[in-house]
Amino acid sequence: FTLDATAPTAPTIGSPTAAERLVATSVTLAGTGEADSVYTATLGGTTYTGTVSSLGIWTFTNSSLTNNDYTLSITLTDTATNVSSASTVSFTFLRTPGGSSVGG
Repeated sequence: FTLDATAPTAPTIGSPTAAERLVATSVTLAGTGEADSVYTATLGGTTYTGTVSSLGIWTFTNSSLTNNDYTLSITLTDTATNVSSASTVSFTFLRTPGGSSVGG
């Protein structure tokens, strides 16, 4: 029996990059982290959770963002419930014409 008291390393955020300006109808957020840990991401006041793949990749897509500046914050929780430090990235999202955004 081994007690795991070590938090995972903070996740990396590969997409979007810092200060990136995205012009699209949706955004795919992705990065890497400890395999099989649970990610908790906050974006635009909404929290998203999922599992990092066995290859150490996390990803999710948001198609409801409106024209605005956003900050993504993400942590990892391992199977022993240790929580990593948060990683953050700020970016600008501009909905392309024809998207469902009001005022976009």
